[in-house]
Amino acid sequence: LKDMEVIQDQLKFLRRNLRKPEENPASLAAIQEMQRASVACKAMDFPMAEAAEGEAREKLITGYKLEMIEMIESMLQMERALLAGDNDAAREIYKTIKAFEESGHEKYTDEGI
Repeated sequence: LKDMEVIQDQLKFLRRNLRKPEENPASLAAIQEMQRASVACKAMDFPMAEAAEGEAREKLITGYKLEMIEMIESMLQMERALLAGDNDAAREIYKTIKAFEESGHEKYTDEGI
């Protein structure tokens, strides 16, 4: 779960930093760290899947991995926007990533129960 905390911490950092183009190098470093942590999280087991069995378990795991892939793709889009100097687009993409985080916690952790 340490990698999940990394993602949350970097999102908090980006919420403030994406408004400041002069901070783009630090924002890009944060996105790199989020991507690394997300790839690690995609492979991890999570309590709801461990508690499920059979087809329900497989469906949970597949759904989780697909959402993580979509979130990583959004991070790549954010990185592309920042590299192009488009902080407005990066801030819009931030909202998408934040929504993935919230819906993922609702669906795949006991936070949603």
